[in-house]
Amino acid sequence: MNDIRLTKLWGVMIFSANFTENLKDRFLFGVYAGEDNLKQSRVTFHLDMSSKQVGLQIQKNLYSSLQDFMFSLARACKVDTNGMDTPLHFDTPVYGNNDTNFTEFIAPGVLLS
Repeated sequence: MNDIRLTKLWGVMIFSANFTENLKDRFLFGVYAGEDNLKQSRVTFHLDMSSKQVGLQIQKNLYSSLQDFMFSLARACKVDTNGMDTPLHFDTPVYGNNDTNFTEFIAPGVLLS
């Protein structure tokens, strides 16, 4: 955590003890998994949000990576993936696109300053 305060890192991931076993149980038992199992299968993040755009991009990438991993794991275990996707769906943007990178986002501000 000190490295985040010293701006050496953008964030820290914390895995609980027996994370893998608890994640497996969470995956297998779903809504029937116990409260302790749910808590022990979480990954906790402490992010540097001093740059909101960078912090939000990190969060987006983490969510996307987790979703890809969970679908890959389900397919490898021959588990039906119907219903696993989040119920949120972001369609084609009215303006702009979904793949704007940080440089494109920050460029207008840099040009104005």
